[in-house]
Amino acid sequence: MYLIKLIDRTRQKEIANMIIDKKTSLRMRGIGILLICLHNLLHLDTDVLECEFEFYEERALRFVGGLNDGFWKVTEYCFSYMGWYGVTIFLFLSGYGLACKYEAAEGTLKPWPYLCHHFKKLLLLLLPAYFFFILDYFPKGIMSAGDIIAQLTLTINLFDARAITPGIYWYFGVAMQLYIFYLLFYYKRSENLLLVLSALSLLAGCYFACNEQLSEAHYQIRHNFPLWLSVFTFGIWMARHSSTPLLRKMNQHWLLSVAGLTLLWLLSSVWSWLWVLSPLFAVSATLLLSRHCKSGAIAWVGGISAGIFVCHPILRMFALKGFEHGMNRLLVCSLYVALSILTGWIYTHLYKKASRKTEARQ
Repeated sequence: MYLIKLIDRTRQKEIANMIIDKKTSLRMRGIGILLICLHNLLHLDTDVLECEFEFYEERALRFVGGLNDGFWKVTEYCFSYMGWYGVTIFLFLSGYGLACKYEAAEGTLKPWPYLCHHFKKLLLLLLPAYFFFILDYFPKGIMSAGDIIAQLTLTINLFDARAITPGIYWYFGVAMQLYIFYLLFYYKRSENLLLVLSALSLLAGCYFACNEQLSEAHYQIRHNFPLWLSVFTFGIWMARHSSTPLLRKMNQHWLLSVAGLTLLWLLSSVWSWLWVLSPLFAVSATLLLSRHCKSGAIAWVGGISAGIFVCHPILRMFALKGFEHGMNRLLVCSLYVALSILTGWIYTHLYKKASRKTEARQ
């Protein structure tokens, strides 16, 4: 079938010479998970809230107004308001990784084995940590049996986003939706389709961001793939076009590019009309920084980022108790991050071991 023929040799050569090598990807994951980890703690106990699922002008103004509140307060505000952009890094890398893996491979992608593989991967990662919340929350009536079933089938995002407990685990549903949607881009490798759907996603996001009266609908839709599609397709596009003149130029002048992109990221994050573009600036700045600032420690953290992601909501519960008891905030945050890394390392080791056993049985 013409639509599922192998991509041409030129594109295969491009994909083989990526601007994002394995180490760069790991460093991006390391930065992303640290942003997420601190954001998910600090945004529950601070004067500045984020604009992740809806855009609120008063939150943006509070963030800007708080930038003269002192170094530690500003640092806290930045993680609270900006830390959620770590999610966009992972969505970008998902699109990038899928395109690299499947579009440069020999043979044709078979949908059912592909979907089963990714569903099992997400469920195996989610289930052990989620079991902790079931034991704690189900007897208290915080989650229902229907909520548990919907979460374990990765469909809860479609029904009631506010029922996701812990809320952090919304990511699993969106990830599965994007795995499914990627099949369209795999079988229909049209650059026009990629650009049109990205533009529609951005326009829809802009419409909702500029109409706060639609915030409830915005919140629900934002927990599903349509409004995250632009950053995911950016990853696919980057995998297919990593050697464009503009990217090579930015890579050559990376320090200036990172400064400019970071400025654009900050400005767009507080302006409703440009808010939908802020994830693209965040990802681009992180990519260039990760490519040229070669930290082995950050790369190692990136290697266990999946384990940190599923474990840190448990540790967050205890860190919040520390805030409530008046403990030093820097100390609490430091211990929280250190323990999240430790438990994430253990969890990743066990997850990989379980994955190997699961694959051996098949």
